Amino acid sequence: MVTVLNIKKEIWYKDGLLLLLFTLIFGAFAIDGKITLVEGVICLILFTFYLIKVLKSKRFKRKKFPINNHKKKEKKLIIWIAIIILSIGALAFSARYVIGSASQLAKIWGVPETIIATLMLAVGTSLPELIVSLSAMKKRMGDLLIGNIIGSNISNLFLVGGVSAIISPLILSPLSFFLLIPAMILLTIIFIGLIRTNWLLKMFDGLILFILYLTFVIALFFFI
Repeated sequence: MVTVLNIKKEIWYKDGLLLLLFTLIFGAFAIDGKITLVEGVICLILFTFYLIKVLKSKRFKRKKFPINNHKKKEKKLIIWIAIIILSIGALAFSARYVIGSASQLAKIWGVPETIIATLMLAVGTSLPELIVSLSAMKKRMGDLLIGNIIGSNISNLFLVGGVSAIISPLILSPLSFFLLIPAMILLTIIFIGLIRTNWLLKMFDGLILFILYLTFVIALFFFI
């Protein structure tokens, strides 16, 4: 069983600190209780710069194909594009029913929709990331695991949050303002701090994060 994962300092300095910065910026935007159109545009611009930075970094290496394999390359490209288009279509189709179902569950159980979104929807959409992280952990690929977590959080904050705010300003509920945003900032700081400690992630660190998440879940129900 893997109990220790080594983390490169480069990941922490280039991605970890950037995640912390983005989290603080998003938290600052939320101080007035909403994420406006202008703030959404800023989020999207910053995310674009982040994406460009990643694509230009040495860690991103394009796979080179031999000259005589252009046809194979084109076929693979067409297949990948088709898969992406089908995936987006399936996601849009399923999201329509997921949102409706989540809203109905909130009414049936008599709880705010924010809680359903925070627990069921957030956990459900995080399952692919969990599978990737578990696979990376088994193969002792600590950088892939951390990169997956950091990248997905930045995308959720500035891509998803930015696009959503551009479509329609995001009005934060008291639950989001007083619990979700502060918890997000605090847990991000703790996560980044754990990585910085000896550049390792140990089983005990994972246990701390899991306990903190359970504490967060319990705290949610005190706001009902």
